[in-house]
Amino acid sequence: MTLQEAIWEIISRNFKPGDIFDSHSVIFLLSRNEKYVETYMKNISPEMNIKQYHAHIAKNISLFDDCVEAVDEKIITPNIFGELSKNQLWKRK
Repeated sequence: MTLQEAIWEIISRNFKPGDIFDSHSVIFLLSRNEKYVETYMKNISPEMNIKQYHAHIAKNISLFDDCVEAVDEKIITPNIFGELSKNQLWKRK
């Protein structure tokens, strides 16, 4: 499974049209769900730190512009390290 396939599966299976979700939710499921964790791990590039990799995942969410759209506001939620940080909100079309 590619990273994009995993992201699409997470979005399509967990969020219905009209649902608003954040990038951290997708990253959490990628990194913690046994179905996706191998894909998550094998796509980490040695040239990226974890914050850069998570930004890369968030950018990949934006590629599904036929089924998600960015919400103008940002939200502050815990990342996978339990630290609060701003991230993108998305709305499922």
